[in-house]
Amino acid sequence: MPDQTPTPRTACVKKVDKGGGKTVYEVRGVNPDKDTLLSEYETEQEALDAVKRYECEN
Repeated sequence: MPDQTPTPRTACVKKVDKGGGKTVYEVRGVNPDKDTLLSEYETEQEALDAVKRYECEN
């Protein structure tokens, strides 16, 4: 079906320094959306939680 993404979906967290002492944690797609920015979070824990949700969605 076109509205369903291929499985398995995987993502990773990437720490990015934005300058001015600000750091964000990006959630980036690994499979099937290679290196696509999915979201940004202020804490690593929020980003890790988002990865879990992304990988578990059907």
